[in-house]
Amino acid sequence: MEYQEKSKDELIAELNDIQQKYKALSALYDSDIGDHKKTKEALHASQYLVNSIISGTSDAIYVKDLSGNYTLLNNAVELAVGKPREDILGKNDFSLFPESEAATIMEGDRNVMSGTGPRTYEEYVTVADGSKAMFLSTKGPLFDINGSLIGIFGIVKNITERKISEEKIRESEEKYRLLADNVTDMISLHSTEGKYLYVSPSCKKLLGYEPVELIGLNPYTLYHPEDVKEIMNVYNSLLEHSDNYLISYRIKNKNGQYKLLETNNKTIRDDITGEALQILCISRDISERAKAVNALKQSEEKFRKAFFTNPDSITINRLDNGLYVSVNKGFTQVLGYNEDEVIEKTSIELNIWENSYCRIDFTNKLKNLGFVENLEAKLRTKSGKIIDTLVSSVLIELEGITHILSITKDITERKQIEDELIKAKDKAEESDRLKTAFLQNMSHEIRTPMNSIIGFSDLLKDNFDNKAKLSKFTEIISRRSNDLLEIINDILDIAKIESGQLPINMEECNLNELFDELTIFYNEYKKRIDKQNINFNMQCQCGTKNIVIITDKNKLKQIFNNLIINAFKFTNQGKIDGGCKMDKNNNIVFYVSDTGIGIPSDKYELIFNRFSQLNQTPNKAISGTGLGLSIVKGLINLLGGEITLESEPGKGSVFSFNIGYKKIDTIHNDLLETEGIKENYFYNQTILIVEDEYYNAEYLKEIFSDTQLTILYAENGNEATKIAIEQDVDLVLMDIRLPDMNGYEATRQILSQKPHLKIIAQTAYASQNEKQNAINAGCIDYISKPTKQAALLNMVSKYLK
Repeated sequence: MEYQEKSKDELIAELNDIQQKYKALSALYDSDIGDHKKTKEALHASQYLVNSIISGTSDAIYVKDLSGNYTLLNNAVELAVGKPREDILGKNDFSLFPESEAATIMEGDRNVMSGTGPRTYEEYVTVADGSKAMFLSTKGPLFDINGSLIGIFGIVKNITERKISEEKIRESEEKYRLLADNVTDMISLHSTEGKYLYVSPSCKKLLGYEPVELIGLNPYTLYHPEDVKEIMNVYNSLLEHSDNYLISYRIKNKNGQYKLLETNNKTIRDDITGEALQILCISRDISERAKAVNALKQSEEKFRKAFFTNPDSITINRLDNGLYVSVNKGFTQVLGYNEDEVIEKTSIELNIWENSYCRIDFTNKLKNLGFVENLEAKLRTKSGKIIDTLVSSVLIELEGITHILSITKDITERKQIEDELIKAKDKAEESDRLKTAFLQNMSHEIRTPMNSIIGFSDLLKDNFDNKAKLSKFTEIISRRSNDLLEIINDILDIAKIESGQLPINMEECNLNELFDELTIFYNEYKKRIDKQNINFNMQCQCGTKNIVIITDKNKLKQIFNNLIINAFKFTNQGKIDGGCKMDKNNNIVFYVSDTGIGIPSDKYELIFNRFSQLNQTPNKAISGTGLGLSIVKGLINLLGGEITLESEPGKGSVFSFNIGYKKIDTIHNDLLETEGIKENYFYNQTILIVEDEYYNAEYLKEIFSDTQLTILYAENGNEATKIAIEQDVDLVLMDIRLPDMNGYEATRQILSQKPHLKIIAQTAYASQNEKQNAINAGCIDYISKPTKQAALLNMVSKYLK
């Protein structure tokens, strides 16, 4: 400021000098009119000098006549007023500024010219664009060569930006001074040597000292001797590399008593060099708290560290317009904004509240109660992410204006955990409900055929001589036994699918033959279930008379079986079609369609879940385990395909699927081995039956009763090994599960002595790899239980010529 005033004095002196030169030139002109050319050149030089000085300065310089009209001005005047030179020259201030402002300016001019007013003062005026500007004006009277007053000159500097900056600095300093003066914690600023540079008034209540008593004092003289070393280590750490540190220590108050303080230390560093300049400390008395929670000190320490490493957001807003006036570092961590991005803006401008109704409700509660505690709100971060928060706010007064102090905690992770727990609970309850329904249904499905099997088995002995009833009863027992076996197979299949223990067996599959076989079987099947009115047909629509692919034929057949049985279950009239066709990419697509009850679209996913049925209420007409479609989906996925469903309630359903396959052109016409019962006679040959279950052994003996085979029997592995080695045996039927050793081990022991003896494994294990296990042990073949008469006789005849 002093430099600017000196510069203006120099300019005034130069103007006075110019006036003297002007007088001298005028006198010279009057005294020697003959030397007119010389005088004219001198006058021209003087005017050039004046113009150079006036135009070369950045300050606005002007001259007015006694009427207040502008007669001379530089370019800076045009910039300051915002009008061109021609709109200023010859006009007074009433043409440039509002009437009240012009009157004030011209009143100041008159006072300067009369010598009764200040020559330097601040003027606040409205410029051409309508904005307000602050000018620092220095004015002085202007005289002619005879000393007569002819007007006024002025030098003006625009100080608007400086005044705005000074006001902002004052407001900021006032805001933080109020914050420091009113918080209960003691705020102190220390030099790098540790001396107090500033202490907030709260030190009086905290330590008994007036702030002036601590300024310049080194606090080490007040610390407890046992704590000095730790404090020095912390202080050195703050100076060398740390920027934040929380520490608890004992300090002596003015009465000589020690208080336990907790201080958060912050290093203030040079922005360029990073050198530590000062240490800012915020201290609070925790003496009483330490006494109350001494037993929980370790737990409290963990909590305190967690709190300071994950700080919550703290903000201050004006209540009247919602503008942010202050935010802490935690605000950045929670919402992603820095201070510069939010100050003088509102939460509405930043679009922070995800729900405007929640914001309005929050504001109304705050106005009515003065506080809001733990309000759950969804907020939007700078990146657009929606987070769950707890907001607690209270109204406070700052500089006579009501503000909102808010603490916001991010609880997104907690809410996610709660939601996951609720979902897990619902899922567990649903799973438990489905399992219960499944077990109840399974109990019904198993007991129903068992009732027929046991019931008609009991009636056999009473009707042994009645061949008609005997035939009817055995047919029912056989049929219901097969039904029971299908239920067990479903349970085992779903278990093997889910455990990944179902291998794929790739082989040739003639699709035309497969569909013919299924058509014949299910046209008979519909008679058995009394649905002869339904038209059933399967066909290959691939444009080829015979099409052969490489795939797992048994699994493809099982998929169709489950889909067709499911279609019959839910179809009472119309038709059921199935087969395959080519899609637009020339790939084979398989399908089964029906005109049954149909499936609502919201149940599409449900019906493929295990333990699930579309209708889970007891229904005599619609029974089943609820595993069929789950097995279908599992088998299709295992074969590398996908299944889709199109359905409309009341009109029917279409299940379409694809599988991984390899298409071949060669049709093999090998004679198929039939399973029909042939007349089997085996002369002078001996078979050893190894079976620990008495009734199973009796069943096998009955099968071979008319074959003229010599039958030997062993009920455990050791006995079987002894008989097979010591006697002349042509074939062994080896059960795998035996009481002393398994059938594979017995097979290995027998073959070690008789390597050419033929052994067929028989087991109730329903795993696809059992056959390979049997071959690895040395068996020539494998047959699974329950054993069918025709299959067993055909297999035995294959190996006994």
